[in-house]
Amino acid sequence: MEFKQYLQMNRLFDYYGALLTDKQKKLFELYYIKDLSLTEISENEKISKQGAQQNIRRSAEFLSTYEDALGLIAKTELRAKMVEQILQKEPQLRRDLQALLDVDTE
Repeated sequence: MEFKQYLQMNRLFDYYGALLTDKQKKLFELYYIKDLSLTEISENEKISKQGAQQNIRRSAEFLSTYEDALGLIAKTELRAKMVEQILQKEPQLRRDLQALLDVDTE
C-alpha cells in the first residue's frame, strides 16, 4: 500500500472515525495507524485474517462513502488554499495574524 493511501485513510479516520463501531475503530487503528499486519491483528484479536481484512476494508469503504457524501476533507483543503491565497495578496494581514498566533502561544 502506498504512503499516500495511508495518509488518506488516516485523514478519513480523523474526520469520520467516530462513526465507526468500537470494533471497527480498533481494527482500523491497528492496521492504518499502528501499522500492524493482518496476521498480527488476527492473532491479537483472535479473529481470522480474512475477517480482519474484510472488517478493515468495509471500514475504509464506509469512511470514503462519508467523504464522498459530505466532502468535509475536500472543503477544508479548499478553505486552506483560499486563506493562503488571501494571505499572499495581503502581507499586512499575514503579519497581523502571525502576531495574534504568537500571542496565543506565549
